[in-house]
Amino acid sequence: MNTPKITKLRHSAPFGAVRSRLEGRVFHVSRLSNLDPILTSGEIRPNQDATFATTFGSSSNSFFRNRGCVSLFDYRSVTPDELEDSVFKCSPMQPATPQSALQFSC
Repeated sequence: MNTPKITKLRHSAPFGAVRSRLEGRVFHVSRLSNLDPILTSGEIRPNQDATFATTFGSSSNSFFRNRGCVSLFDYRSVTPDELEDSVFKCSPMQPATPQSALQFSC
């Protein structure tokens, strides 16, 4: 198993600045405030009980959270057009607020 690489992104970082680091990878995005619990447990856990700070908008209707799963971005085999389309729908940069966000990539 790969050890996750933790990258902190500032709210001002444009997607284009980190795009090349995300292409070909599977990664999870979470708020910086969730880092300590992740490091303490040694894993990224589902947020079904809403213990962790919400990362993307309204989590009450989150498909994966409501099923007890961790959501991931999978950019391993997307075409440039598919990547542009997916970023328009749900950008990994969306939760990068002034408090910053994390990207865990393997």
